[in-house]
Amino acid sequence: MKSKLYNPQPCALTLSNVSHAYPHASHTIHKLSLCVSKGQVCCLLGPSGCGKTTLLRCIAGLEPISSGSISLFSQVVNKEHIISVPPEKRRIGMIFQEASLFPHLTVGDNILLAMRHIKQKKRNARLEELLIKGGISQLRDSFPHQISGGQQQRVALARALAYDPHILLMDEPFSHLDFKQRQHIRDNTLHLLKQSLSTVFMVTHDPEEAMYIADTIALLSPSGQLAQFGDPHFLYYNPLSNYVASFFGEVNTIIGHVHNHSFSSAIGTMPCPQLQNGEATLIVRPEALQLIPAHTSTIKPSIGQVMTARFQGRSSLIHLASITETGQPLHLHAKVPGLYLPPHGSFHHISFDHSLAFLFPQKSNS
Repeated sequence: MKSKLYNPQPCALTLSNVSHAYPHASHTIHKLSLCVSKGQVCCLLGPSGCGKTTLLRCIAGLEPISSGSISLFSQVVNKEHIISVPPEKRRIGMIFQEASLFPHLTVGDNILLAMRHIKQKKRNARLEELLIKGGISQLRDSFPHQISGGQQQRVALARALAYDPHILLMDEPFSHLDFKQRQHIRDNTLHLLKQSLSTVFMVTHDPEEAMYIADTIALLSPSGQLAQFGDPHFLYYNPLSNYVASFFGEVNTIIGHVHNHSFSSAIGTMPCPQLQNGEATLIVRPEALQLIPAHTSTIKPSIGQVMTARFQGRSSLIHLASITETGQPLHLHAKVPGLYLPPHGSFHHISFDHSLAFLFPQKSNS
């Protein structure tokens, strides 16, 4: 599989042809290879059930792998059916969906508990530093039940960093927070991680969250294979498959034909020197569709009729009815910046920005 490997620094975490399978079951992870560079935040992204949390457990040393190897800073810690370095000796910090703080300890004592490797006289100074950086100084003497879920997650992050881990593993740490809390805590977490120069491997099923927080993204297929790996910009603008393109937001899917290295469809043509003659699929992001009012009363290819339009704050979403070149109905979504609410039933010429449109032969659409 071709992909862009974003690797400016030595690998902190290396996965080499890693596979995992539970007894009497098919693979949950299948021949996965990637490198997370020192100081990077890498998000493991994928749908539910594709093996994300299982892989995190393998990296932590809580699960053996069926084949391949896992290395931390060039030291092999897992290989086929053997956990060669136990979890407690991997210098790994972990943050889960729930903060999992000790309820009988104050915030300060919860964090201090992770500093047993630090000399006594340095612990209080380190605690103060983490409380200030995490914006939780005022919570030092509070108990977990006295603070909000978002504050608990900040404490959990401070506790994980207090251990001064070589790598920090995070399993959907913001999924239980409401929308406003999630935005705020996510932003605070990103800045704290970058200040700490930590290497982070974070599991999420939310592509927007991955693009917000990650330096690199490893997108898994439903079958536990690596669909694509690279920086967020590269995955968004250079998807290797229909699956990758559609994972990063809503898309329009249009079937058309390639002839003499040119693709033709209901919304126009596109050069495709790499494709052979035959049927192909065009994936177009809603923001790539361009609309110009049309003086007509007939729906036809490249002409759409407005079904409804909705203002969404930063943009307007236009639902369009069109038809393919063979006369089949076609439903399209166009996203227009700002306020644009054309009347129901009005007609528009449709074209598209080629930089946000992706062509795949039919065999690559899975």
